[in-house]
Amino acid sequence: MTMWVATILAQAGQRTGDNREPFGLIGEIDTYSLAAGVVFMLIITLVAMWLSQRSPKRENITGASNQDGDRYATIFESANEGIVVLDADGVITEINPAACRLFDTQPDDTVGTPATDLGLLSHTEIRLLPNLHRQETPQPVVRQLGERVISTIVSPLRAGEGKRRRAGSVWLLRDVTEIVRMDETRNEFISVVSHELRTPMTAIKGFTDLILDGDAGRVSDQQRELLAIVQANADRLVDLVNDMLDISRIESGRIQLDQTAVDLAKAIQSEIASLRPMLDAKQQHIQTELDADVPPIYADAARLSQILTNLLANASKYTPEEGWITIRTELLDSHVAVSVSDTGIGIPVEALPHLFTKFYRVEQPAVREAGGTGLGLAITRLLVERHGGRITIASRQGVGTTVRFTLPVARRAEIIGDHAGEPFVILVATADPRDRRAWSQGLESIPTRPVYPRSQTVRAIVGEAELHQPSVIVIRPQASRPGLYDLLTDLDAVPELAETPIVVVGGPTQTDWVTDRQIVMLRGDAGPDHVVSTISDLLPHGEVAPRSLGRVLLGITDDTRGAFFGETLIEAGFTVAHARDGLTAIVRAIETLPDAIVLDADLDRLDAGSVLHQLREYPGTEQIPVIVLAGAKELDESELLAAGASDIILEPVDRETLVTRLRELTVSTAGLGRDDNNTLL
Repeated sequence: MTMWVATILAQAGQRTGDNREPFGLIGEIDTYSLAAGVVFMLIITLVAMWLSQRSPKRENITGASNQDGDRYATIFESANEGIVVLDADGVITEINPAACRLFDTQPDDTVGTPATDLGLLSHTEIRLLPNLHRQETPQPVVRQLGERVISTIVSPLRAGEGKRRRAGSVWLLRDVTEIVRMDETRNEFISVVSHELRTPMTAIKGFTDLILDGDAGRVSDQQRELLAIVQANADRLVDLVNDMLDISRIESGRIQLDQTAVDLAKAIQSEIASLRPMLDAKQQHIQTELDADVPPIYADAARLSQILTNLLANASKYTPEEGWITIRTELLDSHVAVSVSDTGIGIPVEALPHLFTKFYRVEQPAVREAGGTGLGLAITRLLVERHGGRITIASRQGVGTTVRFTLPVARRAEIIGDHAGEPFVILVATADPRDRRAWSQGLESIPTRPVYPRSQTVRAIVGEAELHQPSVIVIRPQASRPGLYDLLTDLDAVPELAETPIVVVGGPTQTDWVTDRQIVMLRGDAGPDHVVSTISDLLPHGEVAPRSLGRVLLGITDDTRGAFFGETLIEAGFTVAHARDGLTAIVRAIETLPDAIVLDADLDRLDAGSVLHQLREYPGTEQIPVIVLAGAKELDESELLAAGASDIILEPVDRETLVTRLRELTVSTAGLGRDDNNTLL
């Protein structure tokens, strides 16, 4: 038993960080994440053992096994944390006294009822239970249940040979209402104090500068030296106040990112230019190794500048004179990786896990001499994660440090504005981002709009073709010839697509299947110009194909209003789907992944705020733009924006305003591809 516990504890020390499940996340409590993970791993194993001991199929149970079962049952019953066991359908099979106290219920009233009755899960979340996967150290998420805030950790139970069959899930629950309130009070205190400090600091800095400039009379050398110390410490305090304000605003969700397509190479060169005086002062060398294939990234330009400034300033600060700093970029399909490396003092191994902790500073003389607030890396991590990226650090003492972070790529269908009619739709089915980039650039010379399937399966490609009715379909097969045959067979089965010409790049050199459609087979190494020229030759002349501006999901309870807005958007060129309540809107969004969503603020069953929380936590829907239609009496703009609304339009809604805003929002998402995990490419 001792060895087993030691093994569990050792595994628990390896935090996985970002493998969180989308079950009602409203925030994170990092202060006890590791402890909760350790406790949960112990409890989950004990529960699994206890359940196996109780299995009716175990007929030959030894006395020792009975004793173990009793011990496990005692732990289950006496644990301070609430424990709820669900079967594969989300029905409660076990609940301990601590969980009963949280929900003010009794086991006899709860066992055998759906978790939805307890408020533990929504119907939509039950649908997501099959997606649960085991983590080495599960991370807690917190949810609002009435007036209480409950931290939940969930892990699947497996059964059958090889434990491959999902038998249910175990939930560890902890009441963290007071912790959350204390955290909110702390953040509010930091915010208020920081704001109050700014006013006197402005005066101190301003008058110090005036005195140093001689506006108050002649300044002696000794006075100038003393005033320079005041000025330096005032600047340091201002930096600390600004960092405290920043981290407080980010953690409380008061910072809204203004993400657009940003040229990463230009942003890096701009930051290098602004920090050049700092680098020259230490005669440091800086070099860039920027991947020429990196497309624009989807980022807030100001916050990207802050990330780069923090990392480059740190690299310079802890690198000796005449040292080297290197910036590299690398395309990783749907993300871009940026690394900042230096030949500085390095970081002790034991300090690495703590570097992103607020106010943490490495205990080294060189670090103390360099100064700083201890908040720069914490802010950088929060900003990177708010962009949907990740950040890591690798370092060796005496050798140097490398900080690596990722940010999402901005990819959108080009909209050609100088064509008299609407552009031709070209369906491009390829998993290679280089194809998408090269072919899309080539198609800029003709009135076309490329669209991309949300995955490279036959079903996804045919579905996109049915929706967009393309003038030409371009395919680079991923699999073998039978996969291509299945795709062409399914396309032939759709009457509206029976005559759509197809360009196959890298397929077989000849075909032996029977089809009436025009198929052009190109070599796998065909250049972009050849592919684009082939597409141009296949386009119909003298007519323009209809174009969908994007797929919009309308979440509107009132049928009359839903029909009105639906007709408005269809006339404007959108494809429209309807949902009459919040739960239906979530399910349809997850299943269809629309390009944009329009919601009534006061939807039935779940209001817009609740829908937004769910959408922002489910992989695949977290980036879909959402417009909320709200009357003044029900409007809480800050709450809706914090929940993830892209825009809020007040009633009465002007038709042109809605259409214009949807066009702006769907430019960056309509026709975007998604990988097999439903992540926007």
